[in-house]
Amino acid sequence: MNDSSHCEAHLFVVGDSIKANALGRALSMGITAGEIGTVTVLAFHDGRTWSGAPQFGFEVRPFSRRDLVAVKNEIESASTKQPVVVWFSKGADPLPKLARLLRSVRGVQIVADFDDDDVSIMQEFVGTSVMNAVKANPLRRKAPGRLLRSQERLAARSDLVTYSSNALGDMYEKRWGWSPRRAVIPHTRRDTLPAREQHRKPLSPEPLRLGFIGTVRSYKGADVLVSLLRADPAVQLVTFAQGWTPPRDVADQWVAYPSNTPLAALYAQIHALILPMDPTTPAGRFQLPAKLVDAAVHGSAVVATPTPPIEEFAAGAYLPIGDWSRPRSVLDRVVAADRTELGRALRLRYERYFSPEATSTQLMIGLGLIGSRAEAR
Repeated sequence: MNDSSHCEAHLFVVGDSIKANALGRALSMGITAGEIGTVTVLAFHDGRTWSGAPQFGFEVRPFSRRDLVAVKNEIESASTKQPVVVWFSKGADPLPKLARLLRSVRGVQIVADFDDDDVSIMQEFVGTSVMNAVKANPLRRKAPGRLLRSQERLAARSDLVTYSSNALGDMYEKRWGWSPRRAVIPHTRRDTLPAREQHRKPLSPEPLRLGFIGTVRSYKGADVLVSLLRADPAVQLVTFAQGWTPPRDVADQWVAYPSNTPLAALYAQIHALILPMDPTTPAGRFQLPAKLVDAAVHGSAVVATPTPPIEEFAAGAYLPIGDWSRPRSVLDRVVAADRTELGRALRLRYERYFSPEATSTQLMIGLGLIGSRAEAR
C-alpha cells in the first residue's frame, strides 16, 4: 500500500476475481490510483491468487460474500477522514451488491471499470465444449446472461464508468442502450527503465525470436503462433509456461519460462512481440492487450492485428498485419521492419497513454478531482 502522508483521497480497487489474470486489470487500476492517493486492493475470493500478481507490488485482500457489510463499513469509516473512490473491475456478482450498499454512504464516488467484452468471452468459452457449458451454467456468477445483467447494474449504480478504450466503451453503451459518464483508462504500467537496462543485451539477428508473453487463447491467435513456427523451423517463440501447450512438431521452438520470470528479462530476449488478434470475434476485436502496454514499457517492437483498440493507442507505432494466413510472408515483413524504430515509437506511446501519470490524469478529470497536483504536471 502507498504511503498516505501526502494523499488527498483513499481509493479502494475491487476486483471480481482473485484467481485469474482478470486480477491484472485491477492491479493495473491500482497503479493508476496510487498517483491520486492511498490504495487498498480487494478481490473476490474464488480460488488461489493469480500467479502474476506479485509483479505489481500490491497486497491483495480477498473478501467473500459474507464480508460485504464489513467492507462497506470499512469504506464508510474511511470516508469520514478523506474523499473516497471505490473503483470496481469487471463487475461480476457480488460487486453490484457492494455498490448498492455503498450508494447510501456520503462522500463516496463509485466507478465501474470494463476492460474486455467479458460477456462475449464467456459466450465463446461456453460454446467450446460441453464441460465448459457446465462450468458456466446459468447458476454460475460468470455465466454470460448473468454477467451481462450484473455489469449493467454496476454501471447504473456508478458515478463514472471507465473503459480500456473508446472502442470498448462504444460497444458497451450500444449493448446497454444508454451512455453513462465515461473516461478512458488504458492498462497502466510503472516505468521499469532500470530493469530493462539490467537485462538488455545485443540480440543476434538469428534465430528470429518472437514473443507472446501472456495467456494463449484461441481469439488471441493460438493457431497463428503455431503456423509461424511451422513456416520456419529456425524461428523461436518466447512465452510463459501455462496450461496451453503447443503441438509436438513445434514444441522445440516454444521457449516457456516460469510465470514469475521478470518481464524485463523476457522482453530483452525477443525481436518483436506478436499479437495476432482475431477481429472476427467480439472478444478479439475489443480487447486492448495488456501485452501491448508491456511492450511499450520495454520499448519492444510489436507486430499485431489492427483492431480498434490497438489502432486507438498504437497506430503508426507498430507493424500491422491484416492477413495472417501467409505465415512466411508475415515473417519476411517482421525481418524487414525497422524494429528498433518501432520500439522507440511505441515507447513514446507509453509515456503519452499508459504511464501512471497519464492514466491518473484521465481518472482525475473523470472524477472531477483535478487540483493543484494535476495542474503542476
